[in-house]
Amino acid sequence: MAKIILIGLYDNWTLGLRTLSNALLSKGHSVGIIHFKLPAMHNQPFFLEHTRQYQTLNTLHAPDKVVVQWYNTDAVMWTHNEVHLLGDLLEKLQPDIIGLSTRCVYEKDIFDLTGQMRRVKGAVTIAGGHDASFRPEHYTDHVDYVCIGEGEEALNRLAESVDLNLPCKNIPNLVYKENGNIIKNPMNRPDDSQDYFFRDDMDLVDHYLIEFQKMQQVDHLFRNITFPLKDTDYFTFAGRGCTGKCTFCSAGQFQQLYHEYGHFLKTRRMRPIKNIIREVIDAKEKGFKKVYFLDSFLLASKSYLLRFFEAYERDCGLPFFAQLQPEQVLDNPDILEAAIRAGMDEIVIGIQSGSERINKEIFNRKMSHAKVLRFAKMCSAKGNIKLDYHIITHNPFE
Repeated sequence: MAKIILIGLYDNWTLGLRTLSNALLSKGHSVGIIHFKLPAMHNQPFFLEHTRQYQTLNTLHAPDKVVVQWYNTDAVMWTHNEVHLLGDLLEKLQPDIIGLSTRCVYEKDIFDLTGQMRRVKGAVTIAGGHDASFRPEHYTDHVDYVCIGEGEEALNRLAESVDLNLPCKNIPNLVYKENGNIIKNPMNRPDDSQDYFFRDDMDLVDHYLIEFQKMQQVDHLFRNITFPLKDTDYFTFAGRGCTGKCTFCSAGQFQQLYHEYGHFLKTRRMRPIKNIIREVIDAKEKGFKKVYFLDSFLLASKSYLLRFFEAYERDCGLPFFAQLQPEQVLDNPDILEAAIRAGMDEIVIGIQSGSERINKEIFNRKMSHAKVLRFAKMCSAKGNIKLDYHIITHNPFE
């Protein structure tokens, strides 16, 4: 079977790569994940002048004022030594396929890493993720293939082709350059009959960390790392997609890729409730104390959410974070009540800009400030629930 190494950047859990690795495990392939740098989460003055990300404002310990909690969590760039540690590790592991997860914030530096990927002679290199999906032509000179959209099926087919020494160029969702021309294969619609977010044998995936000028092999659930993570926090998704179309975020944009190829993709595709509950129970048994649902909005039909929160309260009981959709909760306050009963003790409210004009005309966020405030007051009235407010600072439009 094929040996695949996937590289993630500044991601404290790499859920996308974990999902891909589970898909590859299901076909018997050997998989490893390299966590190249972790989020810094340092509140240092340097970041105020050299910002790369939006800010998180925290109210839990300061309900009468605003406290900047995190900012620029991945602005501490990699060093020359860390780049070469990556190449050394890849040469040692000798994978058949090397995959790189991309985001546009690193576009000026990302090819430091693709150069190291090329050190493994004969390995097939591929880029995927947010940036590569929307700008594949940015990467075709630096890797063999670019995967657009969700990559589970494409990566499995690539691994099978490499393993059997078969041609790879007709695999759906792949983009590549040939004779100076960029070739874009058709996209396949994702197969939602498979839920790759959790497997009992996830510990078969090797995990490596390159950080602080050194490389180390780490536990697959990061239980032996306390910075910048808490080893008691567990991260997952309840579903895929987002109903929003914010211009600064790709979460709600992926379905448009499929629409261009004639595929209808629902804006939210939820996992079976029993699968999520099983995963959280497993996390609880492994000693995790809190669950973070990283969905841009934990949004589904009201009946689904009420059934989910009821099952979570009955079978799991761990405190959790989720970002509920404000307008849905304003219309259905019982969703918030059910979430809190189930254990939700932290929530995010996206403000982004103090200007409604900028929110609507530039960021494509249609919700009024009045609704944001109503939702915030509804949440804060529930007692000791941590409220984070997301703000886009250093905004060139303000």
